[in-house]
Amino acid sequence: MELQFPESDIPSLAKKYCEYWFTSEYTEQAKLEQELINMREAVCAQNYLTKDILRKVATWVSRRRVALIKNNSENTVREITGYALQSKDERVRRGDLNRLDGVGVATATAILHFFHKDPYPFLSENSAKSVGERKIHLSSGKNM
Repeated sequence: MELQFPESDIPSLAKKYCEYWFTSEYTEQAKLEQELINMREAVCAQNYLTKDILRKVATWVSRRRVALIKNNSENTVREITGYALQSKDERVRRGDLNRLDGVGVATATAILHFFHKDPYPFLSENSAKSVGERKIHLSSGKNM
Protein backbone atom coordinates (compact mmCIF):
# COMPACT_ATOMS: atom_id res chain seq x y z
CA MET A 1 0.00 0.00 0.00
CA GLU A 2 1.19 3.46 -0.82
CA LEU A 3 -0.22 6.90 -0.04
CA GLN A 4 -1.90 8.43 -3.06
CA PHE A 5 -0.70 11.92 -2.10
CA PRO A 6 2.52 13.35 -0.66
CA GLU A 7 2.99 12.69 3.05
CA SER A 8 3.75 16.39 3.50
CA ASP A 9 0.09 17.10 2.58
CA ILE A 10 -1.24 15.33 5.69
CA PRO A 11 -1.28 18.40 8.01
CA SER A 12 -3.17 20.54 5.48
CA LEU A 13 -5.58 17.70 4.67
CA ALA A 14 -6.23 17.15 8.38
CA LYS A 15 -6.97 20.86 8.80
CA LYS A 16 -9.37 20.79 5.84
CA TYR A 17 -11.07 17.72 7.32
CA CYS A 18 -11.66 19.50 10.63
CA GLU A 19 -12.87 22.70 8.96
CA TYR A 20 -15.28 20.77 6.75
CA TRP A 21 -16.45 18.39 9.44
CA PHE A 22 -17.41 21.13 11.88
CA THR A 23 -18.82 23.71 9.44
CA SER A 24 -20.89 21.65 7.01
CA GLU A 25 -24.00 19.53 6.89
CA TYR A 26 -22.02 16.99 8.91
CA THR A 27 -22.20 18.99 12.14
CA GLU A 28 -24.46 16.35 13.77
CA GLN A 29 -21.98 13.67 12.73
CA ALA A 30 -19.14 15.68 14.28
CA LYS A 31 -21.10 16.01 17.53
CA LEU A 32 -21.64 12.25 17.57
CA GLU A 33 -17.92 11.70 17.00
CA GLN A 34 -17.11 13.94 19.97
CA GLU A 35 -19.67 12.09 22.09
CA LEU A 36 -17.97 8.78 21.24
CA ILE A 37 -14.57 10.25 22.09
CA ASN A 38 -15.95 11.45 25.41
CA MET A 39 -17.24 7.92 26.21
CA ARG A 40 -13.81 6.35 25.72
CA GLU A 41 -12.69 6.38 29.35
CA ALA A 42 -15.93 4.90 30.69
CA VAL A 43 -16.12 2.20 28.01
CA CYS A 44 -12.48 1.26 28.51
CA ALA A 45 -13.10 0.96 32.27
CA GLN A 46 -16.09 -1.40 31.82
CA ASN A 47 -14.45 -3.25 28.89
CA TYR A 48 -17.61 -3.63 26.79
CA LEU A 49 -20.13 -1.64 24.78
CA THR A 50 -23.81 -1.41 25.50
CA LYS A 51 -26.29 -1.79 22.66
CA ASP A 52 -26.91 1.98 22.76
CA ILE A 53 -23.20 2.74 22.35
CA LEU A 54 -22.96 0.19 19.52
CA ARG A 55 -25.89 1.95 17.83
CA LYS A 56 -24.05 5.28 18.12
CA VAL A 57 -20.88 3.84 16.60
CA ALA A 58 -22.89 2.28 13.77
CA THR A 59 -24.63 5.62 13.17
CA TRP A 60 -21.26 7.39 13.03
CA VAL A 61 -19.99 4.87 10.45
CA SER A 62 -23.09 4.53 8.27
CA ARG A 63 -26.75 5.14 9.04
CA ARG A 64 -27.64 2.28 6.66
CA ARG A 65 -26.54 -0.37 9.16
CA VAL A 66 -28.24 1.02 12.27
CA ALA A 67 -31.47 -0.91 11.72
CA LEU A 68 -29.54 -4.21 11.90
CA ILE A 69 -28.12 -3.38 15.34
CA LYS A 70 -31.53 -3.91 16.94
CA ASN A 71 -31.29 -7.63 16.08
CA ASN A 72 -28.56 -8.05 18.72
CA SER A 73 -29.50 -8.60 22.36
CA GLU A 74 -27.94 -6.41 25.05
CA ASN A 75 -26.17 -9.45 26.51
CA THR A 76 -24.75 -10.47 23.13
CA VAL A 77 -23.41 -6.96 22.51
CA ARG A 78 -21.78 -6.78 25.94
CA GLU A 79 -20.26 -10.26 25.69
CA ILE A 80 -18.90 -9.98 22.14
CA THR A 81 -17.58 -6.42 22.49
CA GLY A 82 -16.06 -7.26 25.87
CA TYR A 83 -14.21 -10.23 24.48
CA ALA A 84 -13.04 -8.28 21.41
CA LEU A 85 -11.81 -5.29 23.44
CA GLN A 86 -9.81 -7.55 25.75
CA SER A 87 -8.39 -9.94 23.15
CA LYS A 88 -4.74 -9.67 22.16
CA ASP A 89 -5.41 -11.45 18.86
CA GLU A 90 -6.26 -9.19 15.90
CA ARG A 91 -8.31 -11.83 14.07
CA VAL A 92 -10.35 -12.50 17.19
CA ARG A 93 -11.04 -8.80 17.73
CA ARG A 94 -12.48 -8.08 14.30
CA GLY A 95 -13.87 -11.57 13.77
CA ASP A 96 -15.89 -11.50 16.96
CA LEU A 97 -17.22 -8.00 16.29
CA ASN A 98 -18.29 -9.09 12.79
CA ARG A 99 -20.56 -11.70 14.41
CA LEU A 100 -22.83 -8.86 15.56
CA ASP A 101 -25.66 -8.00 13.17
CA GLY A 102 -24.95 -4.67 11.49
CA VAL A 103 -21.20 -4.78 12.15
CA GLY A 104 -18.87 -5.06 9.17
CA VAL A 105 -15.19 -4.24 8.99
CA ALA A 106 -15.72 -0.46 9.05
CA THR A 107 -17.90 -0.59 12.18
CA ALA A 108 -15.62 -3.13 13.84
CA THR A 109 -12.57 -0.95 13.27
CA ALA A 110 -14.52 2.11 14.48
CA ILE A 111 -15.32 0.29 17.73
CA LEU A 112 -11.65 -0.58 18.16
CA HIS A 113 -10.58 2.93 17.11
CA PHE A 114 -12.73 4.62 19.74
CA PHE A 115 -12.58 2.07 22.56
CA HIS A 116 -9.57 -0.24 22.39
CA LYS A 117 -6.87 0.58 24.94
CA ASP A 118 -4.24 0.78 22.18
CA PRO A 119 -4.33 3.16 19.20
CA TYR A 120 -6.31 1.56 16.39
CA PRO A 121 -6.92 2.83 12.83
CA PHE A 122 -10.40 3.25 11.42
CA LEU A 123 -10.73 1.45 8.09
CA SER A 124 -13.28 2.54 5.52
CA GLU A 125 -13.45 2.39 1.75
CA ASN A 126 -12.22 6.00 1.58
CA SER A 127 -9.26 5.37 3.89
CA ALA A 128 -8.34 2.26 1.90
CA LYS A 129 -8.48 4.20 -1.36
CA SER A 130 -6.15 6.85 0.08
CA VAL A 131 -3.42 4.21 0.30
CA GLY A 132 -4.06 2.77 -3.15
CA GLU A 133 -6.51 -0.05 -2.45
CA ARG A 134 -9.00 0.33 -5.31
CA LYS A 135 -11.04 -2.79 -4.62
CA ILE A 136 -11.84 -3.46 -1.01
CA HIS A 137 -14.51 -5.63 0.52
CA LEU A 138 -15.32 -4.40 3.98
CA SER A 139 -18.01 -6.80 5.03
CA SER A 140 -18.09 -10.41 6.02
CA GLY A 141 -21.03 -11.84 4.13
CA LYS A 142 -24.12 -11.83 6.35
CA ASN A 143 -23.74 -8.18 7.35
CA MET A 144 -23.99 -6.76 3.84
